[in-house]
Amino acid sequence: MKNRAEGKIVKLPVFDSSTGRLFAVQHGEQHLFDFKRVFFIEGNSGSKRGQHAHRESTQWLSLLKGDIKVKLMDGESHKLISSLKFGELLIVEAGIWVEIDFLEESVVAVGTNTLYKEADYLRDWSDYLEFRGIQ
Repeated sequence: MKNRAEGKIVKLPVFDSSTGRLFAVQHGEQHLFDFKRVFFIEGNSGSKRGQHAHRESTQWLSLLKGDIKVKLMDGESHKLISSLKFGELLIVEAGIWVEIDFLEESVVAVGTNTLYKEADYLRDWSDYLEFRGIQ
């Protein structure tokens, strides 16, 4: 399997005004994949989310509020992303293990190129390594 734990950050235009900030994720723009599902995660300080990979789904993660660290792993290497900002999308390819540490109360938006399907999830690390052909 070729996917490596790298991730790609896409910076979107952020529009500031006296009333707040706005950025938009639009279908067909910013060279993004066609996304079919968007969901939101609110995490408490000190909590961890993710801890899984997807067989088929590619996703983007966007920090809306707070502070998080994202760890991407491919079974042989890892990358830690600790500077995701409002208006940035972290692209995570299918087959990459993701762990999100919430450093404070935070809100994250996630867009995926597939609809929810439990069979797409790899939730056990040893199953993941087997999927990657490492074990």
